[in-house]
Amino acid sequence: MADQPSQKELLDKCARQHPEYPRAAYAFVCSAVREISRKMTHLQHGRPRHITGQELCEGMRGLLIRDYGRMAADVLSAWNIGETTDFGNLVYALVETGLLTLNEKDSRTDFTDVFRFHDAFVKPFSRQTIDKPLPVIDLL
Repeated sequence: MADQPSQKELLDKCARQHPEYPRAAYAFVCSAVREISRKMTHLQHGRPRHITGQELCEGMRGLLIRDYGRMAADVLSAWNIGETTDFGNLVYALVETGLLTLNEKDSRTDFTDVFRFHDAFVKPFSRQTIDKPLPVIDLL
């Protein structure tokens, strides 16, 4: 009986079969699904539940901001990701490769226009947002 391919081998295969995105993008999505799933399971008191496309997009937004901060938009651009539909394309390629699974309610449209990348990854770090005056707190 042949050994099952490792996650690394499956990621390599996915990136070869779907070269529109680099391997790092597929690896990020796999890692994000695991982390978001763990968080959701914890919130459900240990009961695992399926993650919707919208929840996955929102979770990835948070992870990208946490991990890359103001560089998140540049990282996404380097990965050829410009809208949430790209997240869906990555997920479906990973499903095709066997790294992720779907449920019967899942659809590619779940990833359509979940949020605007400019609003999520550029606007929070714009000078106008950062240079707001700090509130004055009177301690006396």
